Amino acid sequence: MSVVESCAQKGFHVHPEDEKLFVEADHVQYTTNHGTTIVDMRK
Repeated sequence: MSVVESCAQKGFHVHPEDEKLFVEADHVQYTTNHGTTIVDMRK
């Protein structure tokens, strides 16, 4: 998280490949029978 904390850029932008900020969430299961709302809080 130090990469994000020290970054001064705003909005969506890329970071060097060697700095992995996220991974694919292959373990997550999407279903339609739950009352869930996903909100994108990015600016």
